[in-house]
Amino acid sequence: MGASGAGFVRYINDGTLFNVSDFQSNIKSNFGLNEEEMFSYVYAVLNSRDYKKLYANDLQKNLPRIPLLKHKEKYVQIGKKLAELHLHYEEQPIWDGVEVDISKPDYRVKKMKHPKKGVLDTIIYNDSITIKNIPERAYDYVVNG
Repeated sequence: MGASGAGFVRYINDGTLFNVSDFQSNIKSNFGLNEEEMFSYVYAVLNSRDYKKLYANDLQKNLPRIPLLKHKEKYVQIGKKLAELHLHYEEQPIWDGVEVDISKPDYRVKKMKHPKKGVLDTIIYNDSITIKNIPERAYDYVVNG
C-alpha cells in the first residue's frame, strides 16, 4: 500500500502480472530473473534498511523505484527467506532459552511492560502471559522501521 492508502493488485483474473510488465522485461533482460525471483528481489530491496533510509523522502511522495543492484542472487535469496518468515512467522521455532509462561490463554493486551526499568529480558504481556529470557539482539528488530 502506498502512503495514500491505495492498494495494488499483484495478479489480474487472467493470471498476468499487473503494472510490472516494463520492469519485468527490464529485469529479465538485465538479470535473467523469472517472476518469482523478481518478486523476491523486489521484496528484499524494499525491506532493506539502506534503501528505506536513502529514499525516505521519495517513498513518502512517489511509488518506489527499484534499483538494479550488482548482487542480484543474494537479494533474491534474502527476499525468499524474508517472505517465508513474514508469511509463516507463527510457525517459526521459539529461540533457544526463551520461555513463554501462560497461566490461562488470555491474549488481550492492556499494557505490556518490563518487570523493572532496565530489565529487558522479560516482558509481562498481561496478567496471564509472561515472556522470559528474551535475547538482547531481539531488540534490534524494528517493526515497519
